[in-house]
Amino acid sequence: MVSRRQVLEVVVMAALLAPMAGGALPDDLEAGPKHCLWRVRSATNTVYLLGSIHIMRRDAFPLAAVIETAFSSSSVAVFEVDLSAGATVGSALGALAAGALPEGRTLPDVVSPETYRLAADRLADAGYDIAGMQRMRPWMVATTLTLAELQRAGYSPADGVDQVFQRRAVDSGKRVIGLETIDDQLALFADLTPEEDEAFLVQTLSELETLIPQVDELTAHWRAGSVDEVEALLAEGFAAFPRLYEKLVVDRNRRWLPQIEALLAGDQRAFVAVGALHLVGDQGVVELLRGKGYQVEQL
Repeated sequence: MVSRRQVLEVVVMAALLAPMAGGALPDDLEAGPKHCLWRVRSATNTVYLLGSIHIMRRDAFPLAAVIETAFSSSSVAVFEVDLSAGATVGSALGALAAGALPEGRTLPDVVSPETYRLAADRLADAGYDIAGMQRMRPWMVATTLTLAELQRAGYSPADGVDQVFQRRAVDSGKRVIGLETIDDQLALFADLTPEEDEAFLVQTLSELETLIPQVDELTAHWRAGSVDEVEALLAEGFAAFPRLYEKLVVDRNRRWLPQIEALLAGDQRAFVAVGALHLVGDQGVVELLRGKGYQVEQL
């Protein structure tokens, strides 16, 4: 599960050329293959929704022309978090604090002996020493290991779709908006129960050998615009963690909806890039907007 969640939710370079100014998306770009991109129309405005992969290989770029045109034709760029330089430094410090065990507690104190032995063995097999992770909460051990394995395979958060577009938005002078803060994201894991925390680590360790093939498959479906497959791969991983799914996905979708509706009520075309799992499914942002009567179409 963590492998798929990590692709979507890792918080923090190949910078692309700044986009050229453009107009509305031309009709001849709509007839080709579909992508994880939707156009939402109100009576006054157009908003593009891109389902992002938060960690990618550098060779994934450039993206499809329809995505590039949606971005370049928008004057407002919206992301889960506005990752300014200050926010990035703050997020690193905040993540360290959020992922640390209480003073006087270490990893063997909060997981079973079996889980600790499994973690030590799997970490050693992967080239890591568990001694350096004694003060981490189990979910932080899982996230650290997942990210390290992905980076070793050539994936990088710096090449995540949303981060690339955010850098380009800043460079080209677009107005950048964050739907939430770094603190909001870090708080999502704060109330995991001890049982959920340990289960999070155990499932990560059990999936470590298949992590890269899973992520390769996910990115292939994403590039092909295979929305059903993307949803199935991502949602499957949350089956054992329904409460976490509600917090990480469903609740945030509902909190973001008024902000996206405010963009639709305005007159500045906007490009919104959020994790792909937030857009797909019957509780995704796309269906929530359809339910409110907006015109929504996949491009």
